Amino acid sequence: MFVKEHCDGCREFIAAANDPNGAGLVDTERLIMVIADSASSLCQQLRDASGTEAVLVGSEAAAALRVPGAPFFSLISASGEEVISEGVAFGIAQVRDHCRHGLAGMDPSVPRLSFDA
Repeated sequence: MFVKEHCDGCREFIAAANDPNGAGLVDTERLIMVIADSASSLCQQLRDASGTEAVLVGSEAAAALRVPGAPFFSLISASGEEVISEGVAFGIAQVRDHCRHGLAGMDPSVPRLSFDA
């Protein structure tokens, strides 16, 4: 999950990091949160959250995955070589379902728009 401070659309994902079961995540589902600034209070909040697997800090991941802004999600294969699903994050249930379907081998994504044409 790509989130940032002072982002209305990110609040639900930050809350899910603090209460994963309340957000409908099961014990094997964890969030990897990506933020741009290590100096923000959000960084420590996410590191302390029970549902956060890891907090990545910096813009490299967002640039590599061509993330247009927060809130956005990317589901990456275990090998790190393939984006299984991605998109604008419209809520924890939407992201959770996309990731569950992607891990089950179904493709819930829509074609990605590209400005490289």
